[in-house]
Amino acid sequence: GKKKNAIGSLRFPPTLFDAALVCGLGGFALTGGKKSRRQPMGGVSRLRVGGRDHKAPKANPICINAVRVSGWEIRNAIRKMPSERRDPMSYYISQIRKNFWHGKFSTFPDDLVVHAVSTRLSGVSQSPFDSLNLALHVGDEPSHVLTNRTYFAKSLDINERDIVTPNQVHGDRVMHVGESDRGRGALSYDDSIKETDALITDTPNLPLMLCFADCVPIFLVDPVNCAIGLAHAGWKGTVKKIAAKTLDAMSNAFGTQPSECLIGIGPSIGACCYDVGENVEVECKKIFPEHVDELLINREGKVYFDLQRANEISLSEVGVPIENIDIAHECTCCKSGWYFSYRAARKAGHNETGRIAALISIRDY
Repeated sequence: GKKKNAIGSLRFPPTLFDAALVCGLGGFALTGGKKSRRQPMGGVSRLRVGGRDHKAPKANPICINAVRVSGWEIRNAIRKMPSERRDPMSYYISQIRKNFWHGKFSTFPDDLVVHAVSTRLSGVSQSPFDSLNLALHVGDEPSHVLTNRTYFAKSLDINERDIVTPNQVHGDRVMHVGESDRGRGALSYDDSIKETDALITDTPNLPLMLCFADCVPIFLVDPVNCAIGLAHAGWKGTVKKIAAKTLDAMSNAFGTQPSECLIGIGPSIGACCYDVGENVEVECKKIFPEHVDELLINREGKVYFDLQRANEISLSEVGVPIENIDIAHECTCCKSGWYFSYRAARKAGHNETGRIAALISIRDY
């Protein structure tokens, strides 16, 4: 059809030319940097994700064009599948409309949750917040942010006035929100949930949203108890193990079992770019003593911290199977033409930048 034919003419920001994008329009994959040949996902033989080449199985039941089966079937297939056979492109970016994109995890059950990671494209904010800035606290014009939030929410068929979002402080406080919290922080930063870096809920149609510019978005989905969580992990939240604490809060509130959870670790600054000082190095060694060599990488006289892997370790330590944890392997600093990045903005001479958002909501059931 017309949508399939249009894919071949799409143009992507140069910063993403090294990534493979799954466009979600009939399950086609775009690979490589130049104008790539369109192929059905089942026929892709090699994919490039997160700067690494992966071999794709010829008949992979977890390909994005497998959304014809139910989310529950996908979940069960994932749990039974050895980690080495899982779809290497579980995180993908799809075009919603002209130059408007979402990042998603194909392993999350579509019949249970709606979720997305925003990009920085197709908003109304001006430099240095250009253009889809979704944060009210960074100095952007509030009317622009609210317009951007409307665009983002409508693209997910969500009412922007329902969004619940906190005042993030790089801490480890987890807040259980419900119907009485609907709309907190949606239209005014003053009304947001105070000093909180993770939200959990089992209330349908209550969208949770957090904002990011290099820190790690962590989605938690409990398909058994129909509950969700969303956490913000910078280096401080990571060493405080906010991801594990969010899961513990879900266990206490909803009976969530770590072995039943699906996790998505979204785009953040990668170990390729995140050089840290001695204070961060000391904390990492104290909290992750058995994983220092893989989390702290010495390169050219600097030490780089792998935040995404550290959060994966935290979750696996409390019982989440590694095969249930998906990592986007996208560096926001390397790909600042696609995502907001505080580090990249500083390198470009800006003291401020916008924020992407991670959003998740339970569908009505």
